[in-house]
Amino acid sequence: AQQAVGIDAIQNFLVYILDESGIRSRSVQSAILIGLGLIKLVVIFIAGHYFDKKGRRPLFFLSLAGMSISLFIVSFGFLGNVKSEGLAVFGLA
Repeated sequence: AQQAVGIDAIQNFLVYILDESGIRSRSVQSAILIGLGLIKLVVIFIAGHYFDKKGRRPLFFLSLAGMSISLFIVSFGFLGNVKSEGLAVFGLA
């Protein structure tokens, strides 16, 4: 289920999301996609380290809080007449 609603789903539709947020340049979209992939790689190593020390439950709640904040930022970026490409990209990262 995580594959269907997690970061992988965001990465699959990232080009369309960036188009809707006003970022039309393919080179900028590619750079954002690569940056998001690098952030994902770093977070996987950090989470793997803390998973052994802290356990599953604290990391779950930390992840839940991070996802909630990110979705709020992205939704605020698409709200009304606000044209902020930075909010959408920052929320996705």
